Amino acid sequence: MDTSIEEASRRLSARSPDVLPSCAVVVEQGVYRGVVPASALMRRLSEAQIRAARYSNPLTLLPGNVPIVERIQALLDRRSDFSVAYCDLNHFKPFNDVYGYAVGDEALQLIAEILAEHMAGEDDFIGHIGGDDFVVVSESERFEACVRRVAETFAERVKRLYRPEHLALGGILAVDRAGRETTFPLMRLAIGVVRPDPQQCQSHHDVATMASDAKHQAKLAEPDYVFFCRRRSPSAVVEVGDKPDEDDEFQLYKL
Repeated sequence: MDTSIEEASRRLSARSPDVLPSCAVVVEQGVYRGVVPASALMRRLSEAQIRAARYSNPLTLLPGNVPIVERIQALLDRRSDFSVAYCDLNHFKPFNDVYGYAVGDEALQLIAEILAEHMAGEDDFIGHIGGDDFVVVSESERFEACVRRVAETFAERVKRLYRPEHLALGGILAVDRAGRETTFPLMRLAIGVVRPDPQQCQSHHDVATMASDAKHQAKLAEPDYVFFCRRRSPSAVVEVGDKPDEDDEFQLYKL
């Protein structure tokens, strides 16, 4: 069984100071590899925690851009199979304008809460790029089912943030970018999902391009869809705005 640095350090710190071991034995697949001073293990954990705090989003405390990029690049370097979900909120700006930034922050924290609830496995990595943009990187086979549950759960729980009159209307009256009063539907998560081919994607930039395009496709299908892109390389990504054919490698999921 693999034990992370965080878990090993937690076990050491949980011991009584009177019986704290001076070192930890390192074993790989049942083969003895050596020993590590307990002080070095604890120091490594402290460094990791400081680094995580430096690059985390201050609102949700989720990892930010740098850890996200490093996670994706590490998976590509290992030639691992993984999926990426790029999440964005539809109609977040008019909601912020009407309800204020404090309630807007509650909506962002709600996303983080739901992602942690449905994607907190060892194979999942949740990041917060900033604003209403979130990314999930996962090696789990159950990933697509979890994505669906995230979208469905958010669509239901976000109603708690709206006043009764807006729920009755099915949206809010606000001014659009052209200065016209418009009814904006209740917020929904637009989620674009890709499964990059490590053989065809050269770097995290390729994966970012794919995920961004998939997210834009999801937003165009608002407000009722999660978008699964079946193409696995950036060169095969459809132009934003193009409609997939029936035999194309895409799936629109209606909530």
